[in-house]
Amino acid sequence: MFSLRPVRDEDLPLILEWRNSPSVRAKMFTTHVITPEEHDAHFARIQDDPTRRYLLCLDEQGLPVGVVTFTDIDQATGSCEWGFYLGGTTGRGTGTKMLYGAVEYAFGELGMRTIGAAVLGTNEASIRIHLRLGFQLEDAELKRARLPIASTPVHHFSLTEQDWTSTWRARVGELVRRQDEGGARG
Repeated sequence: MFSLRPVRDEDLPLILEWRNSPSVRAKMFTTHVITPEEHDAHFARIQDDPTRRYLLCLDEQGLPVGVVTFTDIDQATGSCEWGFYLGGTTGRGTGTKMLYGAVEYAFGELGMRTIGAAVLGTNEASIRIHLRLGFQLEDAELKRARLPIASTPVHHFSLTEQDWTSTWRARVGELVRRQDEGGARG
């Protein structure tokens, strides 16, 4: 079972390495190479912000495999936005396992009723995994990204707690179980 825990100061160098990798940067809204100073300042600013959670995902052996972020947490409406990325070398199915745990965290620990996500239209892997997790595409072209290529479409997805618990939790949970047994891909 994968687990999530708050990012600690000692995690920052590894997270910066992951975040600056070309494969991660290419799928982000901010694509420049982030300096250590910029990275540390960002985490210092958000440390005590109740509208944000930055979590490190650990695999079954306790090894870090990725980062999950929850932003714009609004307890009054029960809504938040999320983001995530895998770090380093991960096995097949790691993303599904990580995000299954993250959705459970959002609807459980955070008490959210809706999770939203903005995804670059060029990030086909993220689009697929959102659909696999039961997210609904709300707007095929919510806005254009502020990237060097300003025509990059941004898709917005959402998942409600009701849809997750009534339909998708069991489906994705079964997929994760099959992955753990080595039988399925994803």
